Amino acid sequence: PWLKLQSEPIEVLVDMVEVVASVGESSGAATSDGSESSPTRSQMAGTSPTAPLPPSASSAVEPPQAQQPHQGAPHQQTSSWVQSLVHRALLNTNLRVRNVIVKLIDGRVVASLSLRSLEIASADRRWSKGFVELDGPSRALRKLVELEDLTLCLDELNEREQRVARFERPLLRAPLIALRAEFHLNPAARLDRCPTLAFAVQCHRLDASLSETQLVLLAAFAQALQAAAATRAE
Repeated sequence: PWLKLQSEPIEVLVDMVEVVASVGESSGAATSDGSESSPTRSQMAGTSPTAPLPPSASSAVEPPQAQQPHQGAPHQQTSSWVQSLVHRALLNTNLRVRNVIVKLIDGRVVASLSLRSLEIASADRRWSKGFVELDGPSRALRKLVELEDLTLCLDELNEREQRVARFERPLLRAPLIALRAEFHLNPAARLDRCPTLAFAVQCHRLDASLSETQLVLLAAFAQALQAAAATRAE
């Protein structure tokens, strides 16, 4: 709502997200000569992080207030107003992600997490969705997170055919999970001793199942994760 950024939240909708990752393979891409192709931070920036700016560049980035002190006040007021507008709009942005699938594959083990929808919205003191302001001297911000139709599966993959021959029952299945999160951006202004960050999870129903095959796959998957972590640490 471009004309109501100070009264209505921005809606961000993402549809059809699928992520497939392999645990056993290295995350760094290699070039033809065997060296890694992922750039460093300094290469991505284009300059060395400790290299000084040349005189022409340093003078170019000087704020206009230092050169023209009598003409900087209107610019500062406009910039402050724009920053306040953007800050309020970002704090009240609502995010909705639909149809999410995340798969982790290692050899014959396939772990998959699926969601019908994920929604993150701002809430007031009564945990009602809406356009809110930071509350109190501690500048409290409350967010509602709702997960719909969360399913966690663990199946055995036929390495030769690269498909699952027999699907097991899901490890976990929850029709609806509601998460309430409360942040205090200025915790020093609080008079009580409540935590700066607090979570509350509500799950209306949770179904769990673990077969003998899944128990073996779970042990193999845990070993693969430990091996991948050890390799990355080296």
